Amino acid sequence: MPFPEAVECAVDYCTEKGILADFLSKNRAEAIAVSIFEYDEEKHMKSEREEGEDRLARLFKKLMDGGKINELQCALSDREYREKLYRENGM
Repeated sequence: MPFPEAVECAVDYCTEKGILADFLSKNRAEAIAVSIFEYDEEKHMKSEREEGEDRLARLFKKLMDGGKINELQCALSDREYREKLYRENGM
């Protein structure tokens, strides 16, 4: 779905579910315009990468500090195992 359409759908959904309904009813056009024209995909993707890198670094540090070298080695090569460790460590 094209991004502008997705924004319209999101605004409709929120209005129907009572999420910011008053605000969106009064400011629908402006909310849509700001969402479409001020969204910076490159900036968003960079932020997502940085958050992922920070999360990975925290996990690796925790494993190293705990002397869990075997887990660290597994986490380096096995994405599913890494996700399991994230969940177990509240990340």
